[in-house]
Amino acid sequence: MNKLPAELLDNVVAYIPDSKLARYSTVSRNWKVQIEARTFSKLTVRSEHIEKFMATVTGSRRRVLRDLCFHIELITLDVEINTMMVSQGVHDLFHALSTWSAGSDLRVIVDAALERELKKGWTLDPIVDLTSINDVPIVPVIRNFRFRNPVISDSNWLALALRLPNLEEVSVVIDEERRQDVAQHRQSRYKLAVGLNELNTDNLVHFYLHSRSFGWTRTFRPTANVLQPDRVDRLSLALNRIMRSPCLNSFKISGDVPISPALFDLPDGINTHFPFLEVVELDIAPCAPDGTRYFHGYPPVGVGEEEVSTTNYADNDYMMQRLSMQEESAHQFRWVAAAEALRPLVFAAARAVAHHHMPCLDGFQLRAYPLFNPADGEPTQGLIQYVAPGVSSPLIYGYPPCWSGADKDPSCVALRTNIDMPGFAGDLEIAEAWMGVRKGGVLEWKWPEFPVEQE
Repeated sequence: MNKLPAELLDNVVAYIPDSKLARYSTVSRNWKVQIEARTFSKLTVRSEHIEKFMATVTGSRRRVLRDLCFHIELITLDVEINTMMVSQGVHDLFHALSTWSAGSDLRVIVDAALERELKKGWTLDPIVDLTSINDVPIVPVIRNFRFRNPVISDSNWLALALRLPNLEEVSVVIDEERRQDVAQHRQSRYKLAVGLNELNTDNLVHFYLHSRSFGWTRTFRPTANVLQPDRVDRLSLALNRIMRSPCLNSFKISGDVPISPALFDLPDGINTHFPFLEVVELDIAPCAPDGTRYFHGYPPVGVGEEEVSTTNYADNDYMMQRLSMQEESAHQFRWVAAAEALRPLVFAAARAVAHHHMPCLDGFQLRAYPLFNPADGEPTQGLIQYVAPGVSSPLIYGYPPCWSGADKDPSCVALRTNIDMPGFAGDLEIAEAWMGVRKGGVLEWKWPEFPVEQE
């Protein structure tokens, strides 16, 4: 039994039930290695057992461990106590893993929940601010790190990410629950940009940012300016730096993040060749960071601004449906691209995704979503999407895979819809910029436009 080839032994071990694995580890050294590789590849550890975990997982067991779920048991609904317990648990975990030698590549998930709620089949999702993050040590062995529960602020997450020099995947989900005024939005955006600029991107493979905290309004009122007084869009510039990471494979933004053409800037003298970048997916707010709208919205004829703004139709699906059935709101609203604001962003995106910059690009999506047509309550979207030949669709957040470039002429790009719309009607420069940006594949351009019904 000790002379079985490793591949055959691995297949044999795969048929052994988990409950009986331990007894077979005593057969021989080879059996022990195979069984430990299966047993210790994925572990869930409770915070109170961290010392036992460190004593048990030693030597070769550390090298085979790939997925670690660290569970922190909460005993109360008190936010202050939960903050202390989660902070202490994170400190204990980082201090423990900082002693591990190179060669162990870990994916770590932190999960906190109330024990009594776990028995009911669901977990608490508290919002906490970690304390004393500056005392957390550097942990080179963690390649992927995220919080499943609780929700922590983006500044907390980025502060921890700075202690992880070998991160391959960055997933920043910004707290949506805390209401902020414009000044707080502005400061939060600035801090996020500073944190992203300090992030080590040498090993970064996947980047994902989700945020609704830098909000905009779906009514027709002016949108807020979230830039600093010098009007420099530091967040778009910081994201531009992330996108130029040498090993980056996917770059995704979801939510309603206001961005500017600075995201796609190609600075002179800086390497703008992205040999591994395959997917770029951007869901953005329909307005620039300075409050300039990328789309104009026109209310129905005879409806004043005050009446529209007080209905709160944009944030309430039920009310939108009710309004659509009322005679006085039978006229359709119209969203129209604001060419003077949107045109620079569209051109900058076209230049950035050109083949000589991103030779391996499988999919690109720039989407402003959702925009609402309150006449029928249905959401629509502004969309530019490119899918490479032979790729079903690498874009996953809410947009169905519906194209394959395999049966298309590989020498050209097919424009699936026209760009004959207010603001861009007859704009041949825009059409040529995107028609010539990639050779082969399918390109779709779709911006919303709803005609206003006249009385």
